[in-house]
Amino acid sequence: MRKTTIATIIVLAVAGIALFLVLGGGLKPERRLVNNLSIDFMEDLQFKDFRRSASYHHKLERDRVDVGKTLEKLFLIKPESLDIQSYRILKSEVDSTGDRARVHIKTRVHRLNMKDEPEDGELILYWMKRNPDCPIGATCVEGVCQNERNESLYFAHKSDKPIPRNEAEEIERELAKKKSDTEPPRQLTCEVGAEPRWFMNLDSTLKEKRYNY
Repeated sequence: MRKTTIATIIVLAVAGIALFLVLGGGLKPERRLVNNLSIDFMEDLQFKDFRRSASYHHKLERDRVDVGKTLEKLFLIKPESLDIQSYRILKSEVDSTGDRARVHIKTRVHRLNMKDEPEDGELILYWMKRNPDCPIGATCVEGVCQNERNESLYFAHKSDKPIPRNEAEEIERELAKKKSDTEPPRQLTCEVGAEPRWFMNLDSTLKEKRYNY
């Protein structure tokens, strides 16, 4: 075999390994997980599957997200006129706690009826590893979500943020005084033994316009 052919094979092998390390996270399973989630999320955006794209967010926060409106705000165009042509991961990292991650993605998009040519841009998706039933910072203790002060959490109403037990009891007393038929606070329950999962961090992701239009 000629030396140039051997050299070419070696270069291709090294490039393949490097690509695997970037896209697959090498031997680090957490990086591989967030990489895969990020690619899945981008594919959902590409095919305008906004119902599924919202599933990457925690169930307690999905009422805060409207992916279609977010895309319209970021790109200044209706989602149906945004053609996401390609995307690839530039880099990803998990922080020292193992509970936070970010994935840097390069994309090519075409804003139909606005630009003649596709445009390149970048965005960063932020992820947090957390309990699938409890709010950020809370843990599941014997089937009930508790905050950092070990207070049981409640919902005052379906759309309200979780509140600690003392606030829930005060609301219940006020409702009793008024003889109101409003639903009293209900305890925020959780599945015992449920493993933490990666969810998109709404307070960091898709907030800032990163395209140079």
